[in-house]
Amino acid sequence: MSPHAYASGNYTPVREERALSPCRVLGIVPKELAGGMYVRNGSNPNVPVHAPGNGKPRPYHWFDGDGMLQGVFFSPAAAAPAAPAAPPSFVNRYVLTDINLATSTLASSPILPSIATLLGPVWLLPMVVCSVLRAVFLAARSFATMYPVRRLSVANTSVLWHDGRALVGCESGPLGWVRLPALETVGWWDLEGDEGEMGMRAKGGVLGWMKEWTTAHPKLDPVTGELVLFHSQMLPPYLSYSVNPSTQYGTASTPRITSAPVPLCKLATSVVVVCSPDQNRC
Repeated sequence: MSPHAYASGNYTPVREERALSPCRVLGIVPKELAGGMYVRNGSNPNVPVHAPGNGKPRPYHWFDGDGMLQGVFFSPAAAAPAAPAAPPSFVNRYVLTDINLATSTLASSPILPSIATLLGPVWLLPMVVCSVLRAVFLAARSFATMYPVRRLSVANTSVLWHDGRALVGCESGPLGWVRLPALETVGWWDLEGDEGEMGMRAKGGVLGWMKEWTTAHPKLDPVTGELVLFHSQMLPPYLSYSVNPSTQYGTASTPRITSAPVPLCKLATSVVVVCSPDQNRC
């Protein structure tokens, strides 16, 4: 079996999950870490990169794969005097996205086409078309199972903390919500408020899922705690933004803004300029 450049050495995918497990401590853990947690996100395909039987690697890129969270939780100070001030525990869990669950049910290879295939040379176009059609077919089949694919995000890119929630993201869908410290998946967080405000998919129709495509790297305002995101899709209005206030800051914040369109001016084939919303001109 020949090693894959993106699936060997330091890039080797990890598919084993571990519940919170105590770590062996060499040295002293600062007591200031007690109650805190370090979490990272990354892609770890839940199916083998090499095809079964012939052992040949599938088309694969290190950005492919299902989101897996790995974290170290520093427990609050133990009662025993000799115990560490903030004993650490390790945990890693998959983000249970629609794609992850459907793959476990329907397929022995990834449902979504590999980035390596989509960005390949022009002579791979037939392979791209077949991969896309296969993904559409499996997504349609998933609605006959317990795990229908309603969102394409694999949530394998980022992790952030906002307003009492740990959120994970990928550009092809909404943010996911996980519970700390066990890293359990709660579900999708679709930017709706706690009092039933309209969400991004309102009046979206059959292709409404495209309007949920969200930057995997939202920005937090350090003063107000607001979460600022942008969304880009192949349907009008093409570019929009959202601002989600924080309920945990004492200062007044901006009202909730959900998928507000950003006016665009097309000047040339490859140049797009953002217009000024207040002046209604470029």
